[in-house]
Amino acid sequence: MSKGDTITLFARVQGEPAPLKGFYYGRIEIKACPSVEVIEKEHSLKLIMSNARRDDTGIYTLKADNDHGQDQADVEVVVMVAPTKPRGPLKVDNIYAEGNARIKAPSINVEMSVCRMYSGMGTSRR
Repeated sequence: MSKGDTITLFARVQGEPAPLKGFYYGRIEIKACPSVEVIEKEHSLKLIMSNARRDDTGIYTLKADNDHGQDQADVEVVVMVAPTKPRGPLKVDNIYAEGNARIKAPSINVEMSVCRMYSGMGTSRR
């Protein structure tokens, strides 16, 4: 996903009695605020985060528990942003040529992969 996109995580949760459930980023439970909406229904939980930023990248965990046990599922979110301009000045040293070797200008190659979000959570871990 790209910077500025909306991150939406949705999970169906079942159990008797109905489990307590929440989305976590690390050990911190995600709560509603101006840019985050948490929609909880009896058997589902939806997290909507607007205007994705690079620091939203990470592992999000859905945790559910009731009197009979607990379960959780993880999903990785990757927010891609354009690389920033390199900071300089560039220092180049220990460059030499032997014989007919040609010295080429330095180049930087950046490879990026795209992570697509799925509406369902991943497999359950115990």
